[in-house]
Amino acid sequence: MKLLTNYLRAFLLLLSFLLVLIFIYLFPDFLTVGSYAHISIFMRIYFGTGLYLSGILSAIIIIYSWKLLHLADKQNIFSHKGVQILRMIKWLFYSIALTYIIISPAFAAMDSNECSPIGILLEAFLIMLGLMLGAFVNVLQLVVQRVINSKKETELSI
Repeated sequence: MKLLTNYLRAFLLLLSFLLVLIFIYLFPDFLTVGSYAHISIFMRIYFGTGLYLSGILSAIIIIYSWKLLHLADKQNIFSHKGVQILRMIKWLFYSIALTYIIISPAFAAMDSNECSPIGILLEAFLIMLGLMLGAFVNVLQLVVQRVINSKKETELSI
């Protein structure tokens, strides 16, 4: 089990590194590029706040995933703490989806070509991705909760 969690930890470190690169290089470029000169400064700040908020929520998801891997190493994933971590990850994914729903007017304003649906499709993809991952983690949370409940029932019957 430890070997598998080490691979997952390496993957989480890679994701963290990529997220930092996105914070440093990609997000500021979105906000300061010259092709958005027709967009008001308020919309740029609104869009940037949403981007950075979704990035921060993604970093928190990585931290909670690290804690979940720590519980897996201890073989204590089917515990109340595991359910709490899964619940937090679920709400963080839903928060990311909500963030992209809130900044949807900025996506429409940033789309420079009115005929191209790329901005709206990207926004819809990000919203659906957050909702689907939140639903998946919700299913995992329910499975872990049922295992815990069945474990308690077998302990009570013995």
